[in-house]
Amino acid sequence: MPDLLLLAPAPPPYGGVAIHVLRLVECLEKAGIRTSWTSTAVSASSLLRSVPRSVFSANAVHLHADEGNWKLIVLVAVVTALRRIPFVVTLHSFRPRTAFLDGMGHTILRWALARSAVTIAVSDDTASAVHAIFPSCTAAVVPSALPISRAERSATASHLPVAWQGASVRLVANAGRVVSYEGRDLYGLDTIIDAMALLSDSDIHILLAIGTVVDAALWDRLRTAASADPRLHFVTLDGPLLPAVVASHGVLRTTRTEGGASLTLSEALEVGRYAIGSDCVPRPDGTILVPMGDPAALAAAITEVARRIRAGEPGPLARPPADAFRGLLDAYSRMGIRPSL
Repeated sequence: MPDLLLLAPAPPPYGGVAIHVLRLVECLEKAGIRTSWTSTAVSASSLLRSVPRSVFSANAVHLHADEGNWKLIVLVAVVTALRRIPFVVTLHSFRPRTAFLDGMGHTILRWALARSAVTIAVSDDTASAVHAIFPSCTAAVVPSALPISRAERSATASHLPVAWQGASVRLVANAGRVVSYEGRDLYGLDTIIDAMALLSDSDIHILLAIGTVVDAALWDRLRTAASADPRLHFVTLDGPLLPAVVASHGVLRTTRTEGGASLTLSEALEVGRYAIGSDCVPRPDGTILVPMGDPAALAAAITEVARRIRAGEPGPLARPPADAFRGLLDAYSRMGIRPSL
């Protein structure tokens, strides 16, 4: 029987939460904590079967969730209560939803969070959002950035366009989901397309790595807008982003919102690549910040990074925050799980 069951999305697709858990599994292995993993990236009917079954074979549970699957938090709280085993939940974002702002939804989610041995938030903003809706809940802030895993480092790049690989300035951006947020592209790929339209430099190329298409109409608009620019290359993300990051000079993260500082940016800095990020949330130290949704500011940042690349200036080199895994170990200790190595 595993010491700890991880309930989280499993790749593919290789989104931020799945990558975080992939890295977490490796950290747990090194610490001698026996772990199993049940994917929540399945249909609702499959979850109703697989989650209770997997929970009955574990000593403790670590659930990774956000506001979108708040009912899963309630389900895990109920099942672990019936089994009388502890669980913790990490919230990778927490935006208000009508379903749990008041009434029965508010009551049962408040109970579920109260039952969690620790409620973890990946950023101060996420913790504040939880506390604003549930004043009795104080979330512990533990960043999601963990060291890049062996699995990512051993992955090989595929589908990298020849024109992108041959460019003197190669940048990469990713969108785990093509989805709208408040009527605009959540990941800000439209901002990148508009910024490139302002640049005449023909040897700056950007790889746009796509995961799951949720909004087909938005996807059509993005492809149409980018189709006239040969410097923009859409590819399907069928593996970790890291190989493309290593093959690039820098990474763009133009999101309009997200729960934390971004694993995409932290891994770029960990391998010594330039990182440009929107200012919608605090970003890792070393990131070049641009106003969210501002193509002109993004174009200026890309131009400056291109100048540094051509001048042979190395990108900044940073490490993930050392307290991230320690913070998780503190949470596990409250459930009676401690490292054996």
